[in-house]
Amino acid sequence: MDALRPICEQKKIELTNAITDWRLDTRNGDVVEVEVPSDPLKKSSVHVPQEFYGHQMYTVFEKMWNTKLKSVVREVLKRANNRLSGNKIDVSLISGGSANIGWLTSLLMRDFGEELSDAEPVNIKGSYQDVVANGLAIECARRHFLGSSGDAPEFVAVTYNPVRLLLAPNGGKPEALRFESSDERVNMEDARPGDLIPSAQAFRGFFDAPLHWQVRLPRPPRNHLDYFFCRLSDAEREDEDALDLAYNVEERRLHTRVKKFDAQTTVEVTVRDDGTVIPRFIYKKENERGGVPENSESGRPFYIDMTADAANVQMASYVGLDFGTSNSSICLLSNDSIEEVERRSFSEKWQGLSDMLPEMPFPAAVALRKYLAQHDAARMFNVAIAAYEACLALLAYGMVADVLYEDSSWRGLASFRHRSLGPLKALLTTSSARDPVGFCVREPGCVARIQYLDEASQSFTEGKHHQASQDSPKWGDYVEDVARATVGALSGNYFGYCATSRIVPYENRFEGTFKVAHDQPPFVEHYKYLSKEAIDPTVALMFDPKRRKARSLTPLLVWQQESASDEPVCYVLDVTGKSQYKPCHVAGKKAAVDINPGLSRALDDLLENGRFVIGEVDFHVPGLETVEGSGAEGDES
Repeated sequence: MDALRPICEQKKIELTNAITDWRLDTRNGDVVEVEVPSDPLKKSSVHVPQEFYGHQMYTVFEKMWNTKLKSVVREVLKRANNRLSGNKIDVSLISGGSANIGWLTSLLMRDFGEELSDAEPVNIKGSYQDVVANGLAIECARRHFLGSSGDAPEFVAVTYNPVRLLLAPNGGKPEALRFESSDERVNMEDARPGDLIPSAQAFRGFFDAPLHWQVRLPRPPRNHLDYFFCRLSDAEREDEDALDLAYNVEERRLHTRVKKFDAQTTVEVTVRDDGTVIPRFIYKKENERGGVPENSESGRPFYIDMTADAANVQMASYVGLDFGTSNSSICLLSNDSIEEVERRSFSEKWQGLSDMLPEMPFPAAVALRKYLAQHDAARMFNVAIAAYEACLALLAYGMVADVLYEDSSWRGLASFRHRSLGPLKALLTTSSARDPVGFCVREPGCVARIQYLDEASQSFTEGKHHQASQDSPKWGDYVEDVARATVGALSGNYFGYCATSRIVPYENRFEGTFKVAHDQPPFVEHYKYLSKEAIDPTVALMFDPKRRKARSLTPLLVWQQESASDEPVCYVLDVTGKSQYKPCHVAGKKAAVDINPGLSRALDDLLENGRFVIGEVDFHVPGLETVEGSGAEGDES
């Protein structure tokens, strides 16, 4: 059974990626085939193929929701409601690996529609594997980062668990009593019985200054007082829970030496900057005029859950680490990178580049992301030129496709040798001069809109060959210029691939899942498509929803599944003479024959005969056409 578990996990992912309709009232017919033991109780059982359908997966998922998940969500919302003081939840974010299963959002809205009426769940479109680690690292930096301005961080010297106090005079049962603060430094507005210090209480500014609360004990502690400083979340917990969650594990009992008491006992707490707490219980206050001495007992110091004081602790890096059942991820942030992000957050140029990413096809977006993520000035030139070339290549290859689909005899690729700045500029210029009908590149005149094309080409080339400094303040202007032209020229089109393709019985057509490969993996935006021919998942497509057609960009760009569990790798043609391709996401090159034996022949066919793999196909994607189609075009389906 242990050997079967990873197989089932992979098949679950495959089926999840194939499903596009997550409505609860739909009998889903998507299917995967999985080999299972004919007799699970026998080690040597023969494996037989079984079909597993989407509606069967829903049955399992709904059962898990009803028996396990729903009660957890209800408890979370109940606790949140207690803390919100009547305010409604504004937003709920859905993340994690299971967020790919669209039924989760549907079930949340079905069963908790009233609680989430103002906070319809929002799916985070991005890497579900990374989101937790990234969030943890950011939260760590938020709590501890001391910026160049010298201002205190947002979350330093702050409790991240509540401090509650249970008291038991003379060996009785520990009780949660109501404490009243004697000053304004601790917010007791929403305090319940037992609450002493709430979570997120800031201590910066009054370390070593005693805090006081008044409490009325049920009886005077004439023999002893048992006290439990603990992390309890509600006052109804049992005694053994208090012991498990107590801060003061070394000492919990104070013996009474003097039998004099006030009507109310004063609880005194002194907090040091390292999180040490010194407790003291004042049974009778001193009265100098009346000659009455103070009667008090001090407890042993202990530590509470509190973030460090950033003024005393210098952090260099912040790490977020998420351990998952099938995936784990790590995120590292440095002080330098955070300072650079702070600087860029006020720059319209950097904000504009970041805003373009969701609309940009993956081959260019992945290079642009690396450029935006780079904070080392010494490496900025390399990522800037890589981003520039990636955008230029996407435009040039799209323009070549548009020309060749109109005139396969054009030989503009004959002189193209290498995917670098000079040859790409020449290829883009010569192909745009043919003035093709805009399809892959909707705006053929985009070349004229690239303001710095000549200047950037010269500057990057000189820097590449060390004929000029690689430290130029204009790299950002060049990259923003070509990125904006790329997004504008491709706007309205969808770049991607067909993850699945199968024939529709008796209808002489094919259907499957079209994945939109914009921004970065995992590509969570996908749609059901219909076409008159089968489309291999290796073919890179540019889909125009208004025309209801898709054009192949393969073999200029090609997808290849290299791991059963990951997204396919996108390769872009890099060197024509050697038939070499570069994977978009990592460094290095790969021969066409090593990617796929037929790719080398397909490239030769393109260079010699101007033919793309598959060609232009009728491509019906109802979800996208509803958004993009208009007028008569939208009614021809």
